[in-house]
Amino acid sequence: MRLNQMEFFVADLTGAHTRIPLAVRPYLADWTSDGAGIVYLSQDITPQDFSRVGASLARAVRIANRDGSADRELFSFSGGGLSDLVVVGYP
Repeated sequence: MRLNQMEFFVADLTGAHTRIPLAVRPYLADWTSDGAGIVYLSQDITPQDFSRVGASLARAVRIANRDGSADRELFSFSGGGLSDLVVVGYP
């Protein structure tokens, strides 16, 4: 899998996988603290961008409902710089 092909899947205990359709490709994702949604860093660079000094993998933090609906941007940094995600009790 290449970086520009990342998607979000949920696996259950039987091993079945369900693709969650998000508005943009995720780089890192996690469930919200209540499990009702997904918070994620959006992937907005191409593999060619890695050659640039200071290139980052994400510029925005987004949130969506558990099924991928109501996807929206929470905040972004125009210069990039997001490379990790920590979920801290987002309601």
